[in-house]
Formats: sequence, structure tokens, C-alpha cells
Amino acid sequence: MKFPNFKKYFFSYTSIILSFIYYYLEYYSGFSTFPEGDDIPIGQTREYYYLIAFLFLILSFFSILLLGLEILIRKYIIEKYFPKLKITLNFKFPEIVSRVYSFLFAVLFILTTVPVLFIGIYFLLIYIIDILS
Repeated sequence: MKFPNFKKYFFSYTSIILSFIYYYLEYYSGFSTFPEGDDIPIGQTREYYYLIAFLFLILSFFSILLLGLEILIRKYIIEKYFPKLKITLNFKFPEIVSRVYSFLFAVLFILTTVPVLFIGIYFLLIYIIDILS
């Protein structure tokens, strides 16, 4: 499968969006000042933003896993058992727009998916080791 074919998959866009939200929350919680004291409302602490960022990390990690599942289902189930079923939306764009879009999608997909995948695997291994010990 060629890399530009990833644009056809729903979970590839989902993983990009969730990963950007995760990176934004990490950036925001790292460079923002939060009030100190005992009567701080929920949502005004750094730990709250770390928790929300961790949840988005988990969501984006599982969206990457669902992307793999979506690829497998489309490749081995839909094409094998339903060969005449085509799930494509063809829009006609000028060639330059299509190339810029393909380049932008590839760069965003690599920049967001690869680090989140490794961070997610790292936390999953820590969780498994914690359960086993």
C-alpha cells in the first residue's frame, strides 16, 4: 500500500487531530502559570492538564491501533468478500493542490503519529510491568 492511500482512512485523520490536542495540552501545561493555594477550582491545576493530556494520549494511541484494524479490515475482509464494494470519495482538485495536500498530510501524519505511538507503547509497557509486579 502506498503512503498517500492513508488519506482514505478515517482513523488517520482522527489520530492526527487527537495527537495535536495532546501536544497542545502538554505545551499549555508546561508553559502556563497556575494559581497556588488550597481553594483552587478543578481545572486550574497542572495535574488536571496532565490528566487530560494523558487521556488524549491514550485516545490517540488507540486511534492509531484502530487505524491498523481499519486497514486490515478494508484490505483483507472488504476486498476479499465484497470486491465490488467501493468506499471512495473522489474529488477533482488541480494537481498542485493535490500534491500540497498529500505532502501536508504525510508530514502531519508522521509528526503526530510516530511520537504518540512510541509514548503509548512506553506507557503500555509500564502498565503491564506494574500489573505483573
